[in-house]
Amino acid sequence: MKILPFAASVLSLSACVFASSAAMAQDTQPATTPIKNIVLVHGAWVDGSGWKPVYDILTKDGYHVTMVQEPLTSLDDDVAAAKRVIDLQDGPAILVAHSYGGSIITEAGADPKVAGLVYVAAHAPAVGEDESDLGKQYPSYTSKQPGAIKKTDDGYTYLNPADFPKDFAADLPRRQDHQSGSRALLLPARS
Repeated sequence: MKILPFAASVLSLSACVFASSAAMAQDTQPATTPIKNIVLVHGAWVDGSGWKPVYDILTKDGYHVTMVQEPLTSLDDDVAAAKRVIDLQDGPAILVAHSYGGSIITEAGADPKVAGLVYVAAHAPAVGEDESDLGKQYPSYTSKQPGAIKKTDDGYTYLNPADFPKDFAADLPRRQDHQSGSRALLLPARS
């Protein structure tokens, strides 16, 4: 199964469900327009370009889609980047996240403009739950692989380029997964 068309379909359906749920939840005034804003939040060690195929499908379907480019310097900084994008939306928005991005949308999702949260293979902590404690309690597949996460002398982590395609791009054509792997980013190491 191709994951990107499936993910885009799930996002489209989620936007429709959230729009109709919001209308049903209000006793006095039903929503007159569906939610058209979708904010995509990437995970760790990658950038927003990983959402490009989903962005293309959703914009073709008429959605206003924004990809957050968080700095990956701290959870607080990443949440602030998502909030800046939420502030730019012209109405209610659905936040969608992958991996570590789930922790970001959980925190940013308290914004009154946020109509719903969609977690795509993402962390789904409670608001205020510590991201590093969550990782210790539920370690990722990548963190369990010896040598998959490397560390620079000055304290940044990155993914071993040999492991990146199978861990982050297993369903992509080989040429495309190598392009994705070249975009793997350095992150400050968290204790």
